[in-house]
Amino acid sequence: MDYEFPSGEELIKKIIEFCHGKIYREEVFNQTILALILHKHFQKNGIEKTAHECYEIVENFRLQLIKARPSSIDDFIAYNNTMGFDIVGKACIVLVISRHESSSSSKLFEGWYCYLWRKIYDGDIEGMKSNLKNLTIITFNYDRSLEYFLYESMQNLFSMTNQETKILFNENVAIHHIYGQLGFFDWQEKNSVVKNYGATDLEIFKDKDINPVSKQLEHRASFINSLPKIIADSKETIDRELEYLLTITNEIKTYREVASNPEQVILERFYNSDIFFFLGFGYHKQNLRCLNPQQRGVLKPFYGTTYGFGNAQIDGIQKDITDIFLKQGGGAGLDNCFIGKENSSQYEILGYLKHVCDLN
Repeated sequence: MDYEFPSGEELIKKIIEFCHGKIYREEVFNQTILALILHKHFQKNGIEKTAHECYEIVENFRLQLIKARPSSIDDFIAYNNTMGFDIVGKACIVLVISRHESSSSSKLFEGWYCYLWRKIYDGDIEGMKSNLKNLTIITFNYDRSLEYFLYESMQNLFSMTNQETKILFNENVAIHHIYGQLGFFDWQEKNSVVKNYGATDLEIFKDKDINPVSKQLEHRASFINSLPKIIADSKETIDRELEYLLTITNEIKTYREVASNPEQVILERFYNSDIFFFLGFGYHKQNLRCLNPQQRGVLKPFYGTTYGFGNAQIDGIQKDITDIFLKQGGGAGLDNCFIGKENSSQYEILGYLKHVCDLN
């Protein structure tokens, strides 16, 4: 992906590394945070589990994820959501992706985001508003990098106050996260958890009274079991942070959860669009089906990047687009799939927009 946010198999690799301690080089520390989030979840739902049992669930999650070899973390969570694996997996997504929000922030103001922005603002605010009214962004990613980029660009180009930028953004920008996101910015008009852009700070969990890293193995289980009481009795700030992390974790959805309860505003935006661009997309069937749960005939042009895909894979993508969207119309419009045309496989997103199909 252009901005180095992990997805698919790369995200799975990062999650395994996080659980194994290769990001912060403290396996026990990372697993304990996940265990405490899971324990908080069980506690709130009236399920009796010790903190060390939650720790063992985290370790089993890591080991089973390694052996399962799924193509996406969604697949793994969807098939293993009864053992606490869903909460562990979603918490991993939050902690890993937020870390990449932090590392990517300096790179956002180049590449295809910048190209898109210059297409959007069109020289003045009124032109920008008109262009934004004709643009809907539906993403399967969890990060908020595009929202952050657009807000910062608006504010700095037009020398706006925070309040002015907030109004302009919320009245004109339509970005929808199919599978949820890492919370919302304080300037977004959403009745949900607020999270600033960037990594979730885990330093608070290095408090010497609750950090099990220094404990001998034979004492570790009893020490981990004692943590919920220690936190409840004397670590109010840490307890609030666990509540906060669990709330963000619950913002993340799997494709099964989305399929059973699709957001109507996203479907309306999709069905009312005149043209579709898939940019940096993996074309997983379940994701495509989430866009057309009503199995309507969507007889509009489909364009999309295919960087890194082979010819046989592109043939499969074209067939899936045809089956899921175009054939539903009784066979009309089957020539509306332009994905994989014009040697598009040689281009990443920016090159695709410049050389294959521009956003006009």
